Amino acid sequence: MIPRLEFDPEEHRFTAEGRPVPSVTGVLKDLGFIDTRWYNDEARDRGTYVHAACTFIDEERLNWKKVPEQYQGYLKAYIAWKDYTKFRIQSNEVLVSNREFWYAGWVDKVGILWRHKTIIDLKTGGEADWHKLQSAAYGLCFPRKPQRYTLYLKEDGKYSMKASHDDEVDYWDWRCIMRTYWRKNG
Repeated sequence: MIPRLEFDPEEHRFTAEGRPVPSVTGVLKDLGFIDTRWYNDEARDRGTYVHAACTFIDEERLNWKKVPEQYQGYLKAYIAWKDYTKFRIQSNEVLVSNREFWYAGWVDKVGILWRHKTIIDLKTGGEADWHKLQSAAYGLCFPRKPQRYTLYLKEDGKYSMKASHDDEVDYWDWRCIMRTYWRKNG
């Protein structure tokens, strides 16, 4: 963990000890793993809304009367997933960091899935190869590597969960990515 880590939500930037701390997604974008051509305001707003609403579901305080119709299917998918898996949420939007490689990020969900400590990353778009790298980066921020899953919520109320990213290669790939990032930006 990076001591005295600070996050500026307006700038969406991390700093510690007077130094910038790159975010996981920032590193992936910088090195070309994330194709930003697919991002638009609608996708960003949808992801932001659905993530927040899923937290309200976890906290049992979602007011369905206020949920716009275009997002209801995503939330029904999340509820169906929780009902099926019996996922026990421990924390939402967990700030994590790695002091060795000097990066930080936000894990969407931490909890217990099938008796194992698990991190869940929510997505409202399609699958991408970089998702496993993102979850590996988050996994390396824990003292003991948790199970890692990406949960894809669909507009039609369905979901898919990417098989566990337990491949040790993902962790080695992330370490190499960070070495490359610091060689380029250090």
